[in-house]
Amino acid sequence: MVRGFDMNYAWELHHLMNRVAQGKDSASAIAKYFKRESAVYPQNVYRLMFLTNHDENSWAGTIDSLMGPAQKVFATLIFTAHGVPLIYSGQEACLGKKLKFFERDPIKWDTCNLTGFYKDLIRLKKENIALWNGEFGGPMVKIKTNRDRKILHFPGRKMKTGLLYF
Repeated sequence: MVRGFDMNYAWELHHLMNRVAQGKDSASAIAKYFKRESAVYPQNVYRLMFLTNHDENSWAGTIDSLMGPAQKVFATLIFTAHGVPLIYSGQEACLGKKLKFFERDPIKWDTCNLTGFYKDLIRLKKENIALWNGEFGGPMVKIKTNRDRKILHFPGRKMKTGLLYF
């Protein structure tokens, strides 16, 4: 990261979100993840956060099969956390199939119940200074709750609060 790249994939977060969505881990593990991230990576390093990508879709499964209804919660997380969100081809069009990896496999580009949701998240990230990346946005600071295994609550420097319930 020091000599060649400003951004890298947040694979650990990806796998952690899947574990939480499947009930194998908790929101408190996500809070610990972000605490470690802030200790390891300086503010000018960006992590590419994603729910799926070409590898995961083809080999592990679709977002629906891995995250189910938690997809919206985790999409909101990657758009509000410190990092750069990635929307994988078809994610915003409710792609419900595993794509063939080494073959042409067209995506049906229709709107669906997630299209407007992702447009809103993009607009939110772009228009709210607190959600900008690096030194230009606000830091994530964990707020302790009495339900830390279910709730991830963080305020930003320039916004009042962010609350995600799992």
